[in-house]
Amino acid sequence: GVSLLRQLRCSRHLKVFVLVASCAAVTAGAQSPLDMSGSYIENSSGKHVSGNKTTILISQTDNQIEIRRQWNGTVQISTFPLDGSPGVYRTASGVQGQGSAHWKGSTLSIETLVAAPSQGGKTIRFHTKEQWQLSKDKQTLKIHVETDSPDMPVEITNAAIAPYTDVYQRSPSTP
Repeated sequence: GVSLLRQLRCSRHLKVFVLVASCAAVTAGAQSPLDMSGSYIENSSGKHVSGNKTTILISQTDNQIEIRRQWNGTVQISTFPLDGSPGVYRTASGVQGQGSAHWKGSTLSIETLVAAPSQGGKTIRFHTKEQWQLSKDKQTLKIHVETDSPDMPVEITNAAIAPYTDVYQRSPSTP
């Protein structure tokens, strides 16, 4: 009786130990997010913004990423925690919204939601999804962007803001 009870307790403790050790091994072996820190210069046309080349300066820590976009004298700064919790996003015109960022493997996924007043006084919400991918040699950054609006038909949103991919090259002054 007592011996069997001890064996069951030991067996239970062993199972808990194996479970904890397995989780630790999986966590330790999980892929670390890439450090995208650096300066990047747009390599694509940039027609969706202003026709001028955009420069992106990224400062990344273990916990957050700050993205500073500059073009034609305009500066846009957004900061996102990397755990998916809400961060501050600002549009080029200064309208503040919320955004979140998290890693999906080696792709940084950023989603933003902004409510902007229209000319008629009605507020229109825009939801943007960005997929950021850095090449293996860390010299090329691709950002795929899709925007939708819960306040407008999909065909109108897609006609006004069609999905696009911008390509950036790491600035020579960035390691």
